[in-house]
Amino acid sequence: MESCAILLGCVKRLTWFTVAALAIVVLAGPILGIVVTLGVFALIGFLLWLPLHTVFCGPHSSWRSTCEGAKKWRRHMAACVRSTDDRCHAFGVRVADFVRWCWPRVRRVGVEAFCGAAVGVLIVVLTGAQEAPAVAAVAVGLTAGALLGLFGE
Repeated sequence: MESCAILLGCVKRLTWFTVAALAIVVLAGPILGIVVTLGVFALIGFLLWLPLHTVFCGPHSSWRSTCEGAKKWRRHMAACVRSTDDRCHAFGVRVADFVRWCWPRVRRVGVEAFCGAAVGVLIVVLTGAQEAPAVAAVAVGLTAGALLGLFGE
């Protein structure tokens, strides 16, 4: 009976690894595409805005308005941090607790993902694989390492 429970646990874990790997492979392209597209549009918008703003408002106005906006934001955040308002303090405490909880897990996943990718590179070097199998080997190693870091203990 105990071996059935162990076998069932292994099958469940393998199922979750498979589902997570499929989700990573399927969603990685669209997510990266959206992020890169938004970044390009933001850069183009900034590069169009900057000369127009400089022409209409003067050459020093862009830098001055940026600095003034940063000072306002910094003053607001400093006031929030220094205030005795319980909401700001509670938010800071929650963020610190989240970072303390999250950092070891993120570090573990990162180390395991790096090691998995390194094993993939080693396999590529040892087998002399061509471009497509090489990319697949490194991607599988990276994904397997990340999943091991995520679900393994």
